[in-house]
Amino acid sequence: RFWKRIASCPMVRASIGESFYRELLTNTPRLLDYFVKADVDSLSLHIVALLDLLVESVESIGSWGNRFRSVLDHLGEMHRRLGIPTFSFPIVGGQLLLLLQPHFEEEEFLTAGEEVPVEAEDLEEAFATLYTEIMSIVYHPMIQEEKLVKGKKSSRYFQSVVVFLSFVSL
Repeated sequence: RFWKRIASCPMVRASIGESFYRELLTNTPRLLDYFVKADVDSLSLHIVALLDLLVESVESIGSWGNRFRSVLDHLGEMHRRLGIPTFSFPIVGGQLLLLLQPHFEEEEFLTAGEEVPVEAEDLEEAFATLYTEIMSIVYHPMIQEEKLVKGKKSSRYFQSVVVFLSFVSL
């Protein structure tokens, strides 16, 4: 219900995508090089569409052969071909949570008088968990490749996940 309310407003949808990339690249300028040739307007639409698909498919994330899994596999392959390092994905997740935080709080306010109110903290934790699960599917091939290419015993991805999860708990 939370995402449906947000997604039903075209102005909010547009502002989420635009704000996400503006804030991400402002707060993390080291990622700018990965967006030099990107059409950020198009990416802004895609991030919201991905959130739509994510919320619709939450119950089938781990299943093989469904549309959502195909999208995740394609997303991972695209990022691998573009050379996007795995350390950047927890940063992206943290930025997404920062962007959604006011919406989590609004949902808590709107449901305060209901029989089962929604807590902003619960929404944040749910989205953080969901993002972490998605990262494990999308970036697994990239992590394996980083291990092989760099000969590392542990991937920077796992260190990044720890940073992401500690960021979420702040």
